[in-house]
Amino acid sequence: MELYIKATPWDNHIFQLNTGRLLIEQQLNLYDIKTIQEQSKMYDFIVIKNDNSFMTNHYYLSLLGHAYITDLQMKFTLTQKTIPSFDNTPNIIIQNGLSFQQDIMDLSREVYRYSRFYNDPYIPKEQADIVYQTWCKDSFHDSQKYYIYYQKGTHILAYLLFYIREDTIITDLQATHKELQGQGIGQILLTKLLAFGYQNNITKFQMGTQASNKPMISLYQKFGYHLKETSTIYHYWPEKI
Repeated sequence: MELYIKATPWDNHIFQLNTGRLLIEQQLNLYDIKTIQEQSKMYDFIVIKNDNSFMTNHYYLSLLGHAYITDLQMKFTLTQKTIPSFDNTPNIIIQNGLSFQQDIMDLSREVYRYSRFYNDPYIPKEQADIVYQTWCKDSFHDSQKYYIYYQKGTHILAYLLFYIREDTIITDLQATHKELQGQGIGQILLTKLLAFGYQNNITKFQMGTQASNKPMISLYQKFGYHLKETSTIYHYWPEKI
């Protein structure tokens, strides 16, 4: 399989750098490393995904210099075979094409602690802070993106963002206000998600998270999600050499 670095306009916008992304689905060799180095000359910053965490690739990627492991990404899947529980909590709302919500933006700034961007010494914290905010902002007014959110009074205190790809519901983000964490709100949002799938004849679900995010992993495993694969994420800075 040919190695090819693709430009990433969304990352360009966030970091104000010429950024790219490389997906590795094969065992690397020295020739591959030379190919990556040659293609990297036009980029400031490249995200490399070592799919399925091929072990020998860690050695070869170390030869690049200034390529750091910043994340162990875990993908979980679920195939729903039984009728899910239905939660009728009145202040849990599901909506696609949601208009701009400042509460969601504030949650996205305050609660995320697990991010590969915080693990990169070359990315300022101020830039890492806005990644999830921008992710949410770009999802507003998008009919293909759905929010399930918990609202108390006029304030949104928790949300789950997802979309549908073919026959699978894919969870993008999930966040709960710090003062409500550990009170079962995340479970209610997931219950609503599974019920939505059942009502729309969708039985397959997928979510991804960092290996360090133990609370989220525990929550999804409680609902029957199973680990499908792990991938190692590198941040590569060619010009830092």
